[in-house]
Amino acid sequence: VSHVTLHIPLSRSANKYLSHLCWILLIALTLLLLVNWSDAAPPGKRGQHTPFDRCLYRCYRTFVTCFRSASSGDQVNLCIATYNTCFPNCYDMA
Repeated sequence: VSHVTLHIPLSRSANKYLSHLCWILLIALTLLLLVNWSDAAPPGKRGQHTPFDRCLYRCYRTFVTCFRSASSGDQVNLCIATYNTCFPNCYDMA
């Protein structure tokens, strides 16, 4: 009986993606919780988002775009730092 070993080498971008996946999940969860906890969509008014919600979403989209184009860990850290700077500004709109 011969054993076939399937070895799939991870590219550098895949390693980067896996190592920073927890950041993506954490930020997504934070966004989800904050949008749900804000009075963004009371019953009967679904889809009417506040400036606060739009700001959060804009920060998140900027982060995702930045992350996808990042080619190094330093650039990913810059994306995270940018998000952490953008995020508190949304409270001024709440």
